[in-house]
Amino acid sequence: MSTVQLPGKIAGPIKFTQNVRGPSSMNMVADPIDAASVYMSWTENLPFGRSSKNDEGKIHVSKLEIHPNMPAVLKDDKVFDGFVVAGGVDITEDGIVGTLCAKYVSAWIKEFQKVEDAPAPYGPMLLAVCEVDTKTMAKRTPWLIGRLWTTEKESNMRGNYPHSYWYSKGIAANGQLTYSRKPQMWTAFYGATIGKHSGYAMRSYKKDAPKAQPEYGTMPVPETEVEYRRVAEGDFNDGGRKGAGDHSAGWAMRYNPIVGDIYLQQHRKGPVFQQQYGFTPAQGVYVIGAFHRKGEHSGPILTNGEDSAWLEGSLRPCGEGMITAFISPEGSTCARVSKEGKIEKWRLIESSIGAQCHDWDKHDKDGLRMTRLATLGSPESEAKCGTAARFLMGYETEGVRRWLLEINGDCEPVSDPMDVTAHTSWPILQEWTTTRDGAVVWATAYPEGSYWPDPALDQLPAKEEKAFYPARPEEKDQGSVVLASPRASQWASVSVYWPSGKMPGRESFPPGPAPPPPVPPSDNRRRFNKNCRRRRVVPDDVDETWQAKQVR
Repeated sequence: MSTVQLPGKIAGPIKFTQNVRGPSSMNMVADPIDAASVYMSWTENLPFGRSSKNDEGKIHVSKLEIHPNMPAVLKDDKVFDGFVVAGGVDITEDGIVGTLCAKYVSAWIKEFQKVEDAPAPYGPMLLAVCEVDTKTMAKRTPWLIGRLWTTEKESNMRGNYPHSYWYSKGIAANGQLTYSRKPQMWTAFYGATIGKHSGYAMRSYKKDAPKAQPEYGTMPVPETEVEYRRVAEGDFNDGGRKGAGDHSAGWAMRYNPIVGDIYLQQHRKGPVFQQQYGFTPAQGVYVIGAFHRKGEHSGPILTNGEDSAWLEGSLRPCGEGMITAFISPEGSTCARVSKEGKIEKWRLIESSIGAQCHDWDKHDKDGLRMTRLATLGSPESEAKCGTAARFLMGYETEGVRRWLLEINGDCEPVSDPMDVTAHTSWPILQEWTTTRDGAVVWATAYPEGSYWPDPALDQLPAKEEKAFYPARPEEKDQGSVVLASPRASQWASVSVYWPSGKMPGRESFPPGPAPPPPVPPSDNRRRFNKNCRRRRVVPDDVDETWQAKQVR
């Protein structure tokens, strides 16, 4: 783990730190050619909501260089002015980094409040893709990937990228962005709103999509600031994916380079189900009855006997199928799923999780989704699988303890768990990336003056809001003002886990106190109910002044 000083202070989430447990998104993607280079998008800690000129905020795309036994180094940084939130990030085969970037549009928020009679957090922001050419680090003109909000057509008022509504942000934070190489498509997923209803939306565009004129409405900024492009046509953009008010509660997605399609996981009030997105139906990838292509509320449920997936973690390609890590009522679990949706492997990795009480029918309000998975020791593009493949799994146990564990493509542990509680953390709704050399990398940030995880909070303070829910109708135009985060820091904490042969000695991670003994799965299952309350346990080696957090 090393710290990198960035050219601005890192914003916290707008609200609801328990949905994030970290800063506003600091998503990373590895360079497909240069094993030492990774790219990170992040939001600068600036207020917004006062200007009517759509000119507030800054998001960054930073280039970092990593090497074994050396600290990460900031090599370059590009700023996109006028954007208030950065989201997911990915990279094309020819080195174009794209990140979701949201612009505050004052007129949209005011019109939304007038039409929907809803407070600003539900209201739409303009969602674009901000791109940088990694060969020259030159910026490209951002282009619209979200909805062009307008009252001229009802469908354009569905699938809003919300200002800050907690239920939508709890699905996938500031949104995910995936580039699919075979079809050469950019795909965005984000928690969405339809008026006061919550759900999700997905949008796909060709990499070289031509500029077009909107059929309904007008762009709120000139095309020199954000271009309007022609959306891709296909079954994958049909159905509820255009904007569903289905009360989605969680999401994960990842591109499979062998199949050439995106695999999706989602849950609402029930277990996680899995789908394929739909880029490749002509290649016989679909198995009718297993994977559905129009975003219906269906798909094979991830279940094994009496156990089922309930909170999404991560997906990674494993041959033509996927390997996945998630939380079930039994604990942090690994499973391998075939392209037909059949469970091939299922293994409980750890029965203890960070909080012992949870209402499975609601969002992850307790901040449990710390389970992660990333390809280790080889590029993700090779989609290695089986006993020779390696993956890095991260999870959290009682006492707010975080662990890293190497597993193979059959979900079998191939190392001892490593307690990294005192050394690193990771935000809940943020993915890890794998370099060409097979190193796993992620980033986060801690409050000003801290350079290591604080097990009490483990998060950057949220931005301060002003009159989110105004008391009087005449104050509604003030409901969107967001102030800067207190105690924001310029220092990014970058963690790199090197594969065997390049990993620094384990003396860099001295063992912490012994974790609590595992709880039998049968007892674990009984503890999950709507009425229980339990305080998190303070680790023995943590300052006793830490105030344990009450969770439900």
